[in-house]
Amino acid sequence: MDGCESITGKALDGLKNFTPNLKLFSAQQCKFMEDEYLLPLTIHCPHLCILNLNNCDLITDKLLKVLGKNLRSLEVSERSVHPLPLVTYAKPTYTSAQLLHIAFCTSVTDEGLYSFAVTCNTETLTSLDLTCVRSLTDDGLVGLAEKCVKLKWLNLCGVNRCTEIGGKAITHNCLDLEYLNLEDMNLITDSVFVFDAAGDGRRNVDQRMLRSVTELNISECSRVGDVGLGGISLRCEKMKYLDISGIGITDEGAKYLIRDPSTGGSRGESLKTLKVSYCMNLTDKAFLTISKNCTNLELIDVKGCVHITDDGVKQLALKCKQLQRVSISRCKRLTDKALCNLADYLWVEDLDISSNSRLTDDGIDVIAMEYKGLLRLNLSYCEKLTDRAIVSIGRHCLHLREMQAVGLANVSSDCLEELKHTLSKCNIVTDEKVILPGFGEKKK
Repeated sequence: MDGCESITGKALDGLKNFTPNLKLFSAQQCKFMEDEYLLPLTIHCPHLCILNLNNCDLITDKLLKVLGKNLRSLEVSERSVHPLPLVTYAKPTYTSAQLLHIAFCTSVTDEGLYSFAVTCNTETLTSLDLTCVRSLTDDGLVGLAEKCVKLKWLNLCGVNRCTEIGGKAITHNCLDLEYLNLEDMNLITDSVFVFDAAGDGRRNVDQRMLRSVTELNISECSRVGDVGLGGISLRCEKMKYLDISGIGITDEGAKYLIRDPSTGGSRGESLKTLKVSYCMNLTDKAFLTISKNCTNLELIDVKGCVHITDDGVKQLALKCKQLQRVSISRCKRLTDKALCNLADYLWVEDLDISSNSRLTDDGIDVIAMEYKGLLRLNLSYCEKLTDRAIVSIGRHCLHLREMQAVGLANVSSDCLEELKHTLSKCNIVTDEKVILPGFGEKKK
C-alpha cells in the first residue's frame, strides 16, 4: 500500500480476517493510517514480523505499547539505512522485537517508548531508529537505556530536547553499541563520552563503554570539544566512520584522532571516513596531524574549515593515498595549487570544490585531465570559472554522472547546453535549476 496517501485505516478491517499468515505489511506515507486500525492487525496476524509505516504521521504511543509483544522485527521509519535481519519462523506468535524504526513519527512520546522497552524482549532488540522524534526527553532515553542494554544500532539524530543526562544514560548502559548517531543533539556535552567514575563507578562500564563503536556521528553537537574527542579516542579503538562536523575541537584536540590521550597508543589506522566540516578552529596543523596516522581514509570532508590552506590539502593528499571522495568546499584560502596537489597524489571519483572564489580555469584544467574517471563534481559558486573550464570537463571527464554548476556567472548557457549533449548520461544542475536529461528520471 506504499504511497497510497488517500487510504485510511478502514481499509484494514477485512485484511485481518483473510490474511492470518501475513508476515509483512507496508504502508509507507499513508498519512491517514491510524493506530486503532493497526492494533487489530498485530493481534490477528500472528506471523506479522515486519511493519513498515514510513512517515505515517498519526502513529502514536498506543501502537508502540503492543508492538513489543506482537512483533519480532519492526521497521517504522521514513528511510531505513539498516538492513532487516533474516528471521526463521518457528512459532505462531512472537514476543521478541529485534528492530524498531520510528523515525519522523513525531507523535511518539517518552511514555510510548518506555512501554515498548518494558514489553519487548530486551535481550534480542538490537536496532532502534528514533530520528527526529523530537518530543522525546531525557526521561525517555534514561528509561530506554536502562532496559534495552543489548542495542547495537541506535539513531537519535535530531532528538534535540535531550541533554547530557540522556546521552550519558545511553553511553553508560548500551555497551554493545556499534553504530551511534547523536547528530544535532546540541545540548549534550563532553561528559557523555567520559566515564562517570563518581556517579556510576561500575567497573564493567569503564571497561566496555563505547569499545565496540565503529561508526559515530556527533555532528552539530557544538558543546562537545577536545575533552569529548579525547574520551572517544580513549575507547573507540575500532572506529571506521567518524562525523564530528561543527563541534568545538581545536588543533590540540585533533591529536586525539591519532593518539590515545591516556596511553599514547596509536589511533586512526582503521578510519575510512572522516568529516570535520565547519570545525572553524582547525588549521593546517590539525590536518598535518591527521595525515600522519589516518592513512587509510577513503573519504574526507573539510567543508567550511576556513583556515586550511593549499599546504594542508597537500599533506592530506600526500599521506592519505586511499582517498577517493574529497570535499574542500567553502575553504576560502584555497587556490589552484590545492587542486594540483590533489591531482599529483590521488585518484578521486567524487570531488566538491564549490564556493571557492580563488579557483580558476587553470585548476579545473588540471583536475579534468588527471581525473578522467571522475563520477561526481560540484563546482557551484566558483565565480572565476568561465566557459573554458566547462569545455575542459566535457572533453576529459567522459564518465561523469553527477555535476552541480550553480552560480557560475561567467559561464554561458550555450556552453552548458553543449555540455548536456557531450555528457548525455550526466545529471547536471545549473543556475536556473534546469535539470538536464537523466536527472531524476525513473528507471523503466
